[in-house]
Amino acid sequence: MINPEEIGELVYLRPLEIQDIGKGWLDWVNNPDTSSELTSIQESKKLTEKDLENYLENSQMPKAKMFAICVKEDDTYIGNARISSIDYNHSKCSYGRFIGNVKYRGKGFGSEVLKLILFHCFLRLKLNRVSTVVFTDNVPSIKSNEKAGMINEGVLRQSIHHKGEFRDVISFAMTRKDFDHIYPSP
Repeated sequence: MINPEEIGELVYLRPLEIQDIGKGWLDWVNNPDTSSELTSIQESKKLTEKDLENYLENSQMPKAKMFAICVKEDDTYIGNARISSIDYNHSKCSYGRFIGNVKYRGKGFGSEVLKLILFHCFLRLKLNRVSTVVFTDNVPSIKSNEKAGMINEGVLRQSIHHKGEFRDVISFAMTRKDFDHIYPSP
């Protein structure tokens, strides 16, 4: 494992680096088959290496944090996770995750990443609330959020302008109280 910050059974999270852009990230975000459900991509134009460098630069502490998702067994880089909108005054943040390497989708990797993000936000950052939004037709992500114990807080109609149209999203959240109930300390 290379510089892990959070370690699970299948994957670990390490800081995302500029070099990761050329290791799959740029290809994944520009491939409609792998990026169609990313709420953070709003334009139809192809993203450049410079676009992702700027995105990474703007996703640094104290307001955000980016992670590379790597397979524990062989260090393969398979996607990204992001904690954003970190607000210590109100003790909350948002998160996003993306398994870009399709070979690793539907096998529990994304679900484990979500649990690692929750542990990081509640136990390391000491926050009280973690939230995300998911397109209403992104069934795998909806199921994964529900499986992890995220609470469906409802539909935000036409909330995100995505590739030329306004789309509905489902808002999910978990509080520290929810987390402590679902994932009790040993």
